[in-house]
Amino acid sequence: AELESKLELINAGAERLAKLASERDREKDKFIKSAKAIDQSRSSIITSLLPKLHQELAKLKLAQVRAEISLNPLNEENWHRAGISELSLLVSTNPGQPLMPFGQIASGGEISRFTLAWMVIAGEHFVTPTILFDEIDVGVGGSTATSIGERMRLLASKRQVITVSHQPQVAALANYHLHVEKRHTESSATISARQLSEQERRTELARMLSGAEVTEAAIAAASNLMESI
Repeated sequence: AELESKLELINAGAERLAKLASERDREKDKFIKSAKAIDQSRSSIITSLLPKLHQELAKLKLAQVRAEISLNPLNEENWHRAGISELSLLVSTNPGQPLMPFGQIASGGEISRFTLAWMVIAGEHFVTPTILFDEIDVGVGGSTATSIGERMRLLASKRQVITVSHQPQVAALANYHLHVEKRHTESSATISARQLSEQERRTELARMLSGAEVTEAAIAAASNLMESI
């Protein structure tokens, strides 16, 4: 009787394992079906997204850049809740160059402009009311910096955009300016920020243009920059 009881437990355990395996297979099939549907949706979005990306990059002085987004299947052990594939951004930054992973070949300025391009494209879908750009114009200047400022101003038409910038072309496009100052004492440091008046904005832009000494010529240049916006 004892042996029969143990045999029944073993058989019951085997049946339980078989049932669990069957449930696992069903859930796996459901997961794969859902993941493939996600991949199809992603492929469709990629097809519509790339022309918009190239349009934005052209506005940011990257018209020569060629970009592709590939959807690469993952090994089963790397599947995750977001699906069974991963996205890769491949870029050629100069004519004749092969497509390479974006992170391997892009410069700091190119990374900044790609980030901004993505933000502009997806801007209508953001629920975040405030976006902070910390020196996104690093590594660029001249008309490129102006283009970056114009795209950020476009984003700011529907949300608050706060930008840390050392580019006068970018700063001149802002609606408001804050002067941030750090002060040290023997025991601590404090940081303060205050909104600048119209005249103070002009003076600070002049300082960005000319350096520590604010000249009349720099103030005139700052005024022209502000009035040209």
